[in-house]
Amino acid sequence: MIEYCEYNPYSLTGRPSNHYNQVNYAALNKEDGTRKRFISRHKEKGGLLEVDLSGFHLYLLYLICGLDFPEDVYLELSKHYPKDVNPKDHTFKQIYGGIHKDLLDIEPFSSINALAQSIYDKFMAGTLKSLLFERPIATDLIEGSNQTKIFNYMLQNLETEFNSLIITELLQGLRETNTKLILYTYDSFLFDVNIDERDLIIDLIKKVFKEIPYKVKIGKDYQNMKTIKLP
Repeated sequence: MIEYCEYNPYSLTGRPSNHYNQVNYAALNKEDGTRKRFISRHKEKGGLLEVDLSGFHLYLLYLICGLDFPEDVYLELSKHYPKDVNPKDHTFKQIYGGIHKDLLDIEPFSSINALAQSIYDKFMAGTLKSLLFERPIATDLIEGSNQTKIFNYMLQNLETEFNSLIITELLQGLRETNTKLILYTYDSFLFDVNIDERDLIIDLIKKVFKEIPYKVKIGKDYQNMKTIKLP
């Protein structure tokens, strides 16, 4: 059976909601077996392949601020953190909760904080536009929000616009194949792969995602996926 999700791109942040029959496909449970029923339509000649982006919002912030993304971003940032904190968790706290005063003069946090302030100033002036496509944002829909909340909205919006470019390139590359992109969930892309097209799909993934940090997982069903290294 094939299920067709209902995407709604007109959410407050521009980040699409994705559901079908009261199931939220953007947040399928990883532990309760829900994902096991999703399999390849190619039976013995197919499988599922997922490209899972790593630290994607952080990558986008480096990109939009014009900064070079480190090979190991959390290791690099941990040099500025207390020794007893988890670098990944501590980084997320800065991005989504506001930059700690001790980090305001350190990159990338200095640039991220300046970006957040610029976004909020434009929000207050009623001139806010999306960061990538420069689409006008209806600020009256998010009235009363503080700088942190507005910044989070705009970061989700940036993610959506950036991913729309990725999806366009993927669909063009898959146009003449039996492999299909079947699910997009913000920082991951799920493909139903025909095994005969394995090398073509690997080349396409390398071409499209380039320097974006990502992991690749494969499996016979969406519940049982294993991380692999691409040749």
